[in-house]
Amino acid sequence: MLGEVATMAKAMPSEDDVPPGAERDLLLALHELYDKAGRPGVKRISEAVKSDDSFSDVVSHETVSKLLDGRAVPGWHKLRCVVTVLVRDAVVRPDLQTVLDQFHGLWLAAQPVHEKTEAGSDSQKLFDSAGGLSGRARWHIVDAPHGRTFFDVEPPESVEEPLGVVVNMGNLLGRQVYDLLLADTYATPELLARQLGQARGLLMLLLYSWAKLEDEMPERARARMARLREDWGYMGNEVIQDLIAPEEADEDVD
Repeated sequence: MLGEVATMAKAMPSEDDVPPGAERDLLLALHELYDKAGRPGVKRISEAVKSDDSFSDVVSHETVSKLLDGRAVPGWHKLRCVVTVLVRDAVVRPDLQTVLDQFHGLWLAAQPVHEKTEAGSDSQKLFDSAGGLSGRARWHIVDAPHGRTFFDVEPPESVEEPLGVVVNMGNLLGRQVYDLLLADTYATPELLARQLGQARGLLMLLLYSWAKLEDEMPERARARMARLREDWGYMGNEVIQDLIAPEEADEDVD
């Protein structure tokens, strides 16, 4: 049994395999946590994620192996699952949220473009496919931890350019939007069911957040908020109609 555990354990890659830099910083922190958890086997980590319904993703043992070998940096959803399992297995268990915050920062730094995505990037394509808004919006991602807004708007510089929408991962709501819209395109039926529940909860959270904001506004501002809500609903209706029947919408404008 001890021989089996030793065989499954992963050693920290050398600097020849993973040179100094952001990816190695992430790998060092991961192996430190991996050691504290007793170096569990990659299949054990994968099964722990799969068997826990609280996780919003699954992680194959191949992905865990590549992660510990420094051969790949997976999406945040998957890394968060692995880190959570290792924290739970640690001999001296650290605060989970503190560790997740640390790894999120390391993960962002290890991304090829971690300050802002550009139009045409994989994130742009995923956003477009998720919302059916290809060519209508430029999607960007930023990480502003102290920002109050979960998304921002970049007006186009000309009528030919699409409207810019900036999702702030530093805001907890913005991070949930990012995690859901940029979830892996491959999903098992179980994962799809989790994502559907996550999407339902996120929609309810958005509606409740607006309702709470409107309710806590001074009396004199509530009428203005109500008009903004009506205008947003009207615009949403117009966009949906335009997506469903763009030719009919063009005829109505003419």
